[in-house]
Amino acid sequence: MAAIIPAPAALAARRPAASDAIDTTLAIVSDHFDVSIADIMSLRRTRSVLPARHVALHLALKISGETPQEVGRRIGGKDYTSVLLADRTMRRLADSDPAHARLLRELERRCMMDNHPESLA
Repeated sequence: MAAIIPAPAALAARRPAASDAIDTTLAIVSDHFDVSIADIMSLRRTRSVLPARHVALHLALKISGETPQEVGRRIGGKDYTSVLLADRTMRRLADSDPAHARLLRELERRCMMDNHPESLA
């Protein structure tokens, strides 16, 4: 009988790449918005931090392949609903604002390049 649930070894093999993707995303978004990673992961909701956090949550969810729960846990212990809200907010902004869509594409490209340089060559 085939196993429905992946073996723990298979899950463990996936995690480092996802972890690297989240770390890379945080570093790139932090650099772009000139906000520290600690601020992105904090509870602060200031005008300078919130956009960076929303972009980081959106990109981490999209690029890492992790669940919203895991992305939230890794980025400051945020609740999964915060991750989903940030993702939905960023997608709606990208749909309505071409400049925001370009920004997200560029940051995603940079994150992907840092995580998988061979796939973009």
